[in-house]
Amino acid sequence: MGSKKNKKVIQVKPLRYYENHKVKLEDVKEGDVLVAEVVICIDGNILLKIGDTAAKMPLEDYYGNDKSEETPKIYPNIGKRILVRVKSIEDTCVIVEHKSVVEESIKLLIPKLGENILVTIESISEDGLLVDIGNGIMSLVSMDEIFMNEISKRRHFLDLHKIFKKGESIKVYLMSYDTRTNFFEVSRRRAYKKISFEKGDLVHVKCEDPLENQSGIYVEYDPGNFGIMDVPEKIDLNSFSFREEVTATVDKMTEKGFRCTFLSK
Repeated sequence: MGSKKNKKVIQVKPLRYYENHKVKLEDVKEGDVLVAEVVICIDGNILLKIGDTAAKMPLEDYYGNDKSEETPKIYPNIGKRILVRVKSIEDTCVIVEHKSVVEESIKLLIPKLGENILVTIESISEDGLLVDIGNGIMSLVSMDEIFMNEISKRRHFLDLHKIFKKGESIKVYLMSYDTRTNFFEVSRRRAYKKISFEKGDLVHVKCEDPLENQSGIYVEYDPGNFGIMDVPEKIDLNSFSFREEVTATVDKMTEKGFRCTFLSK
């Protein structure tokens, strides 16, 4: 039976920070790096909460923004949790900033180029997966970089919301870093070494959607790798549940895709 050997996966270590749901104003010191949750963006400020403590950040201090009124501003999603650094402490709240934390995180990520890392899915769209690759640094895993082969790239049967979930951790390959845009390019399909099977091998696959001609089912035979499973006419395709794992025998495997025949549940 075919086998695979994946590259080592690295969990990007965050900056040293404090996460305490009972943080009090008197416990906070200038320079502390804390986990903050976005509450609302209003009047040029981002209001956050750090445990039981209120915090405020000028929009220009959120990574990706500047002081120019002409430049479109980036707003974090309400409920998003980010790392911030304490700039000063007022009577009723803490003044924080985000930029320096991200810049330090970028320095941590650059040495990881060419390696696999674990990331968190922030949102899912028809363009792909928006992921947090470390300490609030966002990157897009495009459709072309999610799935391995020709069959996998056919968008008409892929519903990313059925395959992935917001908040889920996935493995990606850290491909490159653009110093002009501070953008990291990542790939899910490159994080998995391409595997090969021989005819007759037994393989466990996960069912996707039926083929258009109802002769079989699209299946995922390895994370990011999709193919086709032929099903005997006497078996009702509706008896297979989405993402149900079944056993099949390998018929062929080419650069364009993978084909197998249903054996048993």
